[in-house]
Amino acid sequence: MRRARRIARLMFPLVTVFAVATSSPSPAQCSYPLLSSGVAVYYPPGTVLFPTIVQSRNYWSAVAVRPDPGSDWDLSLNTTATTFPTCVTGTLASSEYAGSAVDVVVGDFNHNAQGTFYARPYLFNGPGGATVEWDDGADQLVVNGPWISRTTGPADVIECWDVFMEQGSFYAINLLNYGDASLRLLFFQSPSAPYWVGRSAATYETVPIANGSLSVGWHSNSADWLGVVVVNDNGLPADYKLVVTTCLPPTVLASATPVTVSSPERQYSFLQSSDYFTALGVRPNNLAEDWGIQAFAGPFDVTYGNCLQNDLAFSLFSPGKTQYIVGDFNAGANLINTTYYARAVALSGAAGTAQVEWDDGPDRLDVDAPPITGTTDSTDVLACWDVNLVAGQAYRFHFEHAGNADLKLGLFQNPGSIYWVPRSAAVEEHASSFDYTATSTDWHGVVVANDNGKAGTYELGVATALVGVDDTSPPITRLEGVAPNPMVSGSHIRYALREAADVRFDVVDAAGRRVSRIEEGARAPGHWSTTWSGTNEDGRRLRAGMYFLRMLVDGRVVESSKIILLP
Repeated sequence: MRRARRIARLMFPLVTVFAVATSSPSPAQCSYPLLSSGVAVYYPPGTVLFPTIVQSRNYWSAVAVRPDPGSDWDLSLNTTATTFPTCVTGTLASSEYAGSAVDVVVGDFNHNAQGTFYARPYLFNGPGGATVEWDDGADQLVVNGPWISRTTGPADVIECWDVFMEQGSFYAINLLNYGDASLRLLFFQSPSAPYWVGRSAATYETVPIANGSLSVGWHSNSADWLGVVVVNDNGLPADYKLVVTTCLPPTVLASATPVTVSSPERQYSFLQSSDYFTALGVRPNNLAEDWGIQAFAGPFDVTYGNCLQNDLAFSLFSPGKTQYIVGDFNAGANLINTTYYARAVALSGAAGTAQVEWDDGPDRLDVDAPPITGTTDSTDVLACWDVNLVAGQAYRFHFEHAGNADLKLGLFQNPGSIYWVPRSAAVEEHASSFDYTATSTDWHGVVVANDNGKAGTYELGVATALVGVDDTSPPITRLEGVAPNPMVSGSHIRYALREAADVRFDVVDAAGRRVSRIEEGARAPGHWSTTWSGTNEDGRRLRAGMYFLRMLVDGRVVESSKIILLP
């Protein structure tokens, strides 16, 4: 993989020769101060020194110079100290970037001979000084290991790592930057032979990133150590994290059997063999961390790094809580006897462990049957049931629990299609008993999630609500909610009517133009729901942005709600 051509000073050889001549030392003894690995040294304007590097480890090594703003310093690495006025000879490699960019020279001591070398940082033009740093390792990025955390700032220029890659395998190198430092990743791959090059010869260099993240896919064409260098181009401070991952064969999940996952991520597979609701969740063991769960239809591929394909849903509910995804396998909504895949991923640089659990049923709640009892502990994430509800009927969901577990009950309703949704798409979520009037006659999904990983017990049941005239008031005509919001592929719209009426919903853009319409038609008093898939009236997906949902009852707007459509 090659990156775009870089701006390099090699375009101007006559200027470079002049720079070397005018930067020679004054008639004095040549000076060779010893550099320590990882310790940056500032050279004031006018300094002419030849830092000595003693390489005694068989790792990648890098030396760099970062000029003060408005100045341009270049760099070479040499084998021999000699007499004035030359001072050093035997140039191994040089780096001559224009402007105030960092110049870097690297060597691969997995294949180079160890020894003593001499750097030559020199001023090309400008009034300022420069910061020089050498890093010899021995730092390794372990594939599929934990995130590595580092701090950088004005006294840091580079950091260098080795990462071993297998021939033919695909890897992802990920960088998270939490500060204003302008960081780049440079990748160097030697031909498994002695190797010295400057920055412009990097096999690949990323765009700069500050207060953000980047990920690079890498297909290794040899079994060898790759050199990875992080460059701080502007000298500003930042905390950052690095990790390298590759596709591993997915771990096979068994229903209702929690497993532990370590950061940064892990892939899973599960065979759905029952025509019930299914749920898949992840909860961090350190509640200060944030993890996500993503479901895929597959197939699984390790050749070119796709790993998991055909995204179904991604749950990003709330940091430090259980994230989960629900699928409906009733009546052919999804395919049974099929293998599905999932990815549990540490978000925002989380570096700890988490619990993953899948529950496919076949568990059922019978209406008006005695409540069931359940237990949960530190490893349990969730449990899933089906319950058949009748449209227009009011129900009482009995949900009581004891102990230290922070339990939540989520209720899910399939509008009648292929159905994979995140936790945020629940039509109801409660920590205790609640009432619900069904808007469709169908099987509904019920999920109990353990949000804090503590032990506890609970009772769960569903009963027909016998509502008398004096027991309740008629519902208020209103728009009750839109979830999820923001939305990606669809949202559930819940509304209520006090009296029978004709109902429709208009979606308008920020300029007030109608872009979509949902015709509900005549509806009886009660609680109802419908869906919007983010498309216009021709069925084409709308552009991401902010829209307004207007509820019209008998042609009159009664309520509006903002809705965000994500890319």
